[in-house]
Amino acid sequence: MKDKSMSGTAQGRLKKAHPKRVLFAAFFLLMIVSVLPGFNGGALATEEDIRPLAAPPSVLQPRLTVKMLFTGSDGNMLAAGEKGLLVLTVVNEGEVSAENIVVDIGEEGENGAVHEDLSYERHLVVGAVKPHETVSREVPILASAGVQSREVILKAHIPGYEGAVFPEQAVRIQLKPIDLPRLAVSVVGVKNQDGDSRLEAGKIVRLSVRIQNLGTGNAFQVSAHVRTWRDVFVAGDGNTYFELGNIGAGKFVDVSFLVYTGVRTTRGRNIPVTVYVNEARSQFDVIAPLDLPFGGVPACDGHDEGSKVK
Repeated sequence: MKDKSMSGTAQGRLKKAHPKRVLFAAFFLLMIVSVLPGFNGGALATEEDIRPLAAPPSVLQPRLTVKMLFTGSDGNMLAAGEKGLLVLTVVNEGEVSAENIVVDIGEEGENGAVHEDLSYERHLVVGAVKPHETVSREVPILASAGVQSREVILKAHIPGYEGAVFPEQAVRIQLKPIDLPRLAVSVVGVKNQDGDSRLEAGKIVRLSVRIQNLGTGNAFQVSAHVRTWRDVFVAGDGNTYFELGNIGAGKFVDVSFLVYTGVRTTRGRNIPVTVYVNEARSQFDVIAPLDLPFGGVPACDGHDEGSKVK
């Protein structure tokens, strides 16, 4: 009976509660629920709705491509003393600029060594290359006059952008030495007044001498001068000087002249006759003492057809 009376008393108090207080309490509870995690329009968030934050984007960098093109006197051939042209192109395919670009140019396997037979700019300043921009530079390459035959592989490298250059390019250059003449003198015919080839005292002998170009380059403005010594004399018209003109590589010119020896020439001794050959460039001149054994038959180099000067 006591419990029922208490229950009735509580119910009475609720009935007597002011309506505004009830509304305020309900509003307060609604506010607490609304700020709870996952609440969205009165509904709790599911596990699928909770996602981690996206990772920050990676740092942007330029994407560089280096291209090289060489043009020589004959394709990729560069002859001694000549100049070729290397065109170096840098392309930025990235979204940010590449600043202060310097391209290092050098031979493959050079390891810092510098070959003296080639001259070119080894540190090429390009400057800035903007996004999606292409910049080209020309690099003259000069081969020295004394260059030897070899293949050169030139590579380009951009220091400071090792992870942004794709790929590293290279060009091949074939060095070619200059074609030079090489003049040689030989006896190709001996005939005395009796019709044989023996060299004897007092007998006039017609000597045929060949001036041949054994080199790979042309010989220019070639001349020959014959000189005799010690009891050897020039016969006939006495001509000892011959203008031969140009002699191409592998070509030759034959000259003939008459000589005789005095009675004091010793048998078995070489008859002193020397041919001086001059070319437009003095470094290719030749002095050739002839092999003419007195009393014997000189060795002759053959009878190939060629130009003849009498």
